[in-house]
This record gives sequence, C-alpha cells and structure tokens, in this order.
Amino acid sequence: MTRIDRVQVAAIRSSGAGTLIGAMVGAVIGHQVGGGMGQDVATGVGAIGGAVIGHQIESRNCKEDEVYRIGVRLENGEVRQFDYRKLNALRAGDRVKLEGGQLYRL
Repeated sequence: MTRIDRVQVAAIRSSGAGTLIGAMVGAVIGHQVGGGMGQDVATGVGAIGGAVIGHQIESRNCKEDEVYRIGVRLENGEVRQFDYRKLNALRAGDRVKLEGGQLYRL
C-alpha cells in the first residue's frame, strides 16, 4: 500500500423533500396574508421562501461520514484507490492482496 487517507463523504444526500415540504408550508402560511392579488403574491413568496428554508434545514441535517481511501500500487505499476469504512489493521507500507473487492495483508 502506498498511502491511507481519511476522506469525508456525505452519508445522507439531499432528497429534495425538505424543499418540497418547505414550499408547501410557506405557501400555506403566505396564503393567510392579505387578500386578492396581494394574497396571491404572498402565497408565491411564501412558497419560494419556504422552499429555500426547507432546503437549508435538510442540508444542515446531512451527516458527514468518514472513509479510508487506500492507495495500492499493483504489480504492473498502476496505482488504484479503494474506499473502505473500516481499516482492518492495514497500515501504509503493508503488502496486500486484493480478493473479492477486499484488501488483505500478506
């Protein structure tokens, strides 16, 4: 192995649900304001504002997770990288074999 790095990856990706729910709630709240044409404008502004806020809340709740990115120099000289959640006692400089997508120390 040539190196081991810790890499942050998004564990939960944004689904868009926060944006959709925020837009619906914002539209309902906006619809409560004013009357006639003003009510229509308030509904639209509420939907847009709610969508932005909903997206921000969902994005903030996305958790970061860590993986180990392991660089391996193959017999043909090529360097490949593998990402694993667990290091399994591997260290940089170890000789390893790749079997079934998993690295094992020799």
